[in-house]
Amino acid sequence: MAVITPGDDRRHVPGPAARPLWNESWWFPFYDPATTIGVVTRIGLLPMQRTANLWLLVTRAGTLVHDATALALPLPAGDIDTGITVGGLSYQCLAPLERWRLRYASAAVEIDVEWRAFSPAHPWPVPPGATLEDVQRHLEQSGWVSGRLRLGDEHLTIARAHAHRDHSWGGERDWSKLHRWYYTSGELGDDLTFNAVKVWLAPDAFLTIGCLWDGREAMDATELDVQGHLDATTGDHTGALVTLRDARGRDWRFDGRVLAHCPVQIGPTRVDDGVSEFRSGDRVGYGIIEYGRQQR
Repeated sequence: MAVITPGDDRRHVPGPAARPLWNESWWFPFYDPATTIGVVTRIGLLPMQRTANLWLLVTRAGTLVHDATALALPLPAGDIDTGITVGGLSYQCLAPLERWRLRYASAAVEIDVEWRAFSPAHPWPVPPGATLEDVQRHLEQSGWVSGRLRLGDEHLTIARAHAHRDHSWGGERDWSKLHRWYYTSGELGDDLTFNAVKVWLAPDAFLTIGCLWDGREAMDATELDVQGHLDATTGDHTGALVTLRDARGRDWRFDGRVLAHCPVQIGPTRVDDGVSEFRSGDRVGYGIIEYGRQQR
């Protein structure tokens, strides 16, 4: 398994063989059950195109109340130590692999929160011999978010929001090449989190990747499946069932229900980060069920 270092959290530079859609992105979603506020943010960089993109969606009590998504913005300067800003959203790393500050301000919404990790950053596997230009590198990590948020004239305190993040760099991010996929991540406490993805590269060909944190060890899933539930009328997802066997041979079941939809349309591809509740036995937590599909 690849080893994650503090330097991996920094911004990366494409190599001489980088493809046109070489991508780097940071993604930070969180949900606060006390205020029913859900937030999905992403900064994506396409340095070969000299452009950047922003996802910023805020939900409350199941309703999308703010969407500042913009997919063709100027490529920013800077790095994570002083902050990277795209479309008014700033990510600043206070301690690599540990703490981040997220800030955003507009007339409708203002966010100033700190993201703090409680699990180690876990890398997705990379095929042997694959270069950074061939296959992207990707890490996942769980945490808590605290700080303040303003909706209009209402000021809210976020004390302990369930939170996640990922960071990807390299390879090529061409959303249209994926047939469909489910990505899931959930935080059910400091001692139980998971992420699991099932990607169809063609109608009948898929791959799965997953990880579980049990409070002591972050380990790959040896077996997993993600079964999504869809609304027959809209085609949107309403939930997903994740079944996972960890490296210790333990079986886990995470039953997810979408609370609010955060859709982003990228050309023919619809990516919907569903802010979700997860249950596993008597444990309850929150996270994301992302459903991606082509709508040609």
